[in-house]
Amino acid sequence: MGDVTLVSARIISSIHEELDSWQRNGELARFWWRDDDAHIDNKPFKRLIQLAEVTSAPIILAVSPGIISESFVEKLNEIRNVHMAAHGFRHVNYNKGALTAEFGNDRPLEVMIADIEHLAKKFASMFPNRGLSMFVPPWHGLDQRLIPYLSRSGFKCLSMHESFSVRAAQIFFAKIPSIKMAFARPGSKSSKAQSMDRANIAINFLSSGPRHLLKVNPLHQALGALRLRRLGLIAIDRPIGLMTHHLQHD
Repeated sequence: MGDVTLVSARIISSIHEELDSWQRNGELARFWWRDDDAHIDNKPFKRLIQLAEVTSAPIILAVSPGIISESFVEKLNEIRNVHMAAHGFRHVNYNKGALTAEFGNDRPLEVMIADIEHLAKKFASMFPNRGLSMFVPPWHGLDQRLIPYLSRSGFKCLSMHESFSVRAAQIFFAKIPSIKMAFARPGSKSSKAQSMDRANIAINFLSSGPRHLLKVNPLHQALGALRLRRLGLIAIDRPIGLMTHHLQHD
C-alpha cells in the first residue's frame, strides 16, 4: 500500500507541474466527465450526484433507455448540471466471444438497426431537454457498419475509448520523468468516424476486462493525455474525457 501511495503521490506531483506549465503558457486544460450505467436512484448514485454538486462539475450520464424506469427518468430530468447520453438500448451482451458488446458483430445487422431506431425515439422522448445526441456503445464495442444508421437516427457524436495507439502513447509519455519542450499548437481537429464526431475517453477509472489490455493507473492516463496535447500530438484544445462507473467504485 505504501509503494502504491508513493507512486500516486509522484504522479500527482507531475500532474501539478504539467498544469503549471500549461498556465505559464496561457493554456487551459479542459476535462469532461462521463459516468456509465445509471439506472436506479440508490446510495452510489446519490453519492455521485453529491460529488458533482460539491465540485460544480457538469456530468454526462450514459443511460440505457430500455432498462430505466419512468420514475428514474423524472429524477434525472430534475437534477441540475446533468445531461444524458444513450448508452445502448438494454445493455445486454450478445457477443459470443470474449469481447462483450450489445451492438457488436454477432447480431444480425437489421436487428441492430431496428434497435437503434427504437432506442433513439425512446431516448428523445425521455429526455427532450437534457438528452444529448451522443451514443455510447455498451462496453465500447460497436459494429462500424452501424455508424451511418446512428447518424440517420439523430446521433451526432460517438463516445468510446481513445484508440489503442493513443492509449499506449499516453502511458509512454506519462512515464518519461520530465518533458521540457515548448507548447505546440496545431489547428483543432475533431476526431470523426464516418461523419460522426467523437468524444473519446482518455481516463478510465475502471480498467478491467478483455478490452483493457493496458492496465494502467488512471493518473498516468491523465498525465499522458496532458503531455500529448502539450507536445502537439493531439490538438491542445481537445477536451480530455474521463469515465467513471458509480456502481462499481468504492
